[in-house]
Order: sequence, then structure tokens, then C-alpha cells
Amino acid sequence: MSANTNVKIKRKREKLNNKRWTDAEIKQLLEYLQERQGFEKPTAQIFYRKFLQVTELDASWDIVRWKVKNLKSNYNKAETWRKSTGAGLLEADEGVSSIN
Repeated sequence: MSANTNVKIKRKREKLNNKRWTDAEIKQLLEYLQERQGFEKPTAQIFYRKFLQVTELDASWDIVRWKVKNLKSNYNKAETWRKSTGAGLLEADEGVSSIN
């Protein structure tokens, strides 16, 4: 009897370590985004590579892109919550200005 040696070995995906962003790094990223008019122009890859050259952070351009997406998502969730809970009404009474 011949043994079947055609066993397929499934390759495991290499898991990259997550980057732990410090408050200073997030602040640098937000300031860079505010200063630049053409957000992700001409391409996202070029835009974020320029950011990494300026700030000299230890990250890749796609990690920065994912962080920006995450920050946008969290901001939109916070804005939706603020508008739905009536927290915006308190701002008008106390003279607190909105981020908008």
C-alpha cells in the first residue's frame, strides 16, 4: 500500500505587533492633518510617507492610515452621542463652544 504524501500545509498569517500610540504622537498626527490642505493628495501612501519623514515616527504608512481611520470613527461616534444625549443643549446654556 502506498501512503498518500500529498498533505497540504496551511500557512499561518504573520501577525504584526500593534503600535502603541502615545498622546504626543497622536497630537503630531492631528496637527499635521490640520496644516495640510490636500488630505491624502495625491495618494494616501505618499501623504502618510511625507508625514513619517517629517515626524520620524517608528511606523509604516498603512499603520498611520489605520490610525487616522480609527480617530475619525471615534470622533464621529462621540459627535453622534453628543447630539443624541442633549449634551449640545448644555453647551448653549454654559457658553461652551463646540469643536465645529
